[in-house]
Amino acid sequence: MSNQQSIEQDSDLLVNINSFQRHLKAENKNPATIRTYIDAATGFDEYRRLNGYALDLADIKAEHVELFITDQPERHAPPTAANRYRSLQSFIKWAVAEGEIDQSDDPFRNLKSPNVPEKHVRIVPEDELKRLLKSCAGTGFLERRDLVILRIFITSGARRSEVANLRISVDDPLVNDIDLDMGVARIMGKGARERMIPRDPKTVMALDRYLRAHTKHNMSLLPWLWLEKRASNGRWDPANGRASL
Repeated sequence: MSNQQSIEQDSDLLVNINSFQRHLKAENKNPATIRTYIDAATGFDEYRRLNGYALDLADIKAEHVELFITDQPERHAPPTAANRYRSLQSFIKWAVAEGEIDQSDDPFRNLKSPNVPEKHVRIVPEDELKRLLKSCAGTGFLERRDLVILRIFITSGARRSEVANLRISVDDPLVNDIDLDMGVARIMGKGARERMIPRDPKTVMALDRYLRAHTKHNMSLLPWLWLEKRASNGRWDPANGRASL
């Protein structure tokens, strides 16, 4: 048996990572959150394999976490490295709660999160916003759709995934996220928490214009608010700028 095979069989990390993933799904965590947590845990598992040592979950020490976190800035931007730390910490907290690790052996007990340099976010000047909105002027399907997407981003501060997942249904209020008369939209935030965001009159007007075109779309029966121009392309996802089925 090779050393690599021995390492794979000696460690129970992957078994526990899979259990952790099932736990997160049962908790109804956002898929993006689950992916972030699991990426950190599997990243740690990959790190221990690449460095040639076998570790059971209960054998993980603070120095192993420190070595892994120290290695992260070499591979990722500082915010991502800090996020890996917090995500791996969530995995270990789960393991402690499950009794897989004794509380006194929690490797994060005396560790501090890595410092993240402050990032200055550029504020888009008003004249640039006006030019951006003007670029979507027109009566075509795409112009109407893109104008609404931009106005929602500008006026609400909602996350890309929240805007991307907006739905519309005239028959099912549980699926419908848009209320033109009330001027509000319901979005699903982190942790599957719903909140209502108000729409200013100009955004409501733009949304009304888009919905009139939406109802004539060959795939208007889909629950998704954002559709691609050609029916064969299905749903349009403004979170990543591409169509998806």
